[in-house]
Amino acid sequence: MMLAASAAACVIAPTVAQAITDVNLRIKNVGVQENTGYVRFETPTSATCAYGVVYFDLSTDGGRSILASVMSAHLAGKSLSRIDYALVGGNCNASLVEF
Repeated sequence: MMLAASAAACVIAPTVAQAITDVNLRIKNVGVQENTGYVRFETPTSATCAYGVVYFDLSTDGGRSILASVMSAHLAGKSLSRIDYALVGGNCNASLVEF
């Protein structure tokens, strides 16, 4: 009986990611904290992202490419024409940017 209760307590509900695409977002801030980059926009994203930011992993080539693209757009004063990200547990994680 106790073993069954312990096994039932170990069952964890899976986290479901929601894929989102936003267009024509003007960059407000770009930042880095350790191995995580982030971007904040002048208008809210479609999803309610934690702290109003979209994150990207700088320990990967893809994340470093996203940082380079976001910085290029920001320095040129351009909006991102497209950003794809996943909403997981309140955090938004970028997978594609375009300007």
